[in-house]
Amino acid sequence: MISLETLSVLRPPSSTPLLKLMSHSTPIPDSTPMPNSTSMPIASPPAHVVLYQPEIPGNTGNIGRTCVAVGAKLWIVEPAAFSFDEKRLRRAGLDYWQHLDFERVANWEELTQKLDPTRFYFLSRFAKRHVWDAPLRLGDVFVFGRETSGLPAHILNPENPRSLNLPTSEHVRSLNLATTAGIVLYEHARQCPRRSSAQPSTAGDADVGQRVSDRPNSDSTLGR
Repeated sequence: MISLETLSVLRPPSSTPLLKLMSHSTPIPDSTPMPNSTSMPIASPPAHVVLYQPEIPGNTGNIGRTCVAVGAKLWIVEPAAFSFDEKRLRRAGLDYWQHLDFERVANWEELTQKLDPTRFYFLSRFAKRHVWDAPLRLGDVFVFGRETSGLPAHILNPENPRSLNLPTSEHVRSLNLATTAGIVLYEHARQCPRRSSAQPSTAGDADVGQRVSDRPNSDSTLGR
């Protein structure tokens, strides 16, 4: 049996604060790194979008917003026909541009050194294969050409099975570039689902206040 004298030795003095006793235990960190912290590993993007020498800033801004929505990385092959400080680019991207995974390269050769060309898909209205028929995988790279002239001949081979199109009626020559990129990215997301914290879209909510006069006067076409 433990004597009263022994208990008095084991018991801490009544004047010792409880917090002081707890301070000898394992310290609790002041803060926990958030998922976007630089201390966390950065996951590879599920898809890449390449804009080859884009011409209309509003299209690039909208494509950037869609890339943020699905977690894709946006690549620009220079030269672009506009400044990346242009107001129409930022307006189209709204406040999402700060979250965009984005890189610019000087030319096509630099791009092929940074990305695996065997994963490239080339979007053009002249392609023979529909995007729905392509076996898409995580890490695919979707290459889009200029709004006015599409991809140059040294990049695009319409007969290549990795050249893809979106079917349209005979009344429509081609679709807007940003529209096409959005369709392709969400088809990729459908075929290649992954764990995501994405919330259901409220498409259009952020655009309600956009004036018609703010929108680019020129539309764009894919693979013209």
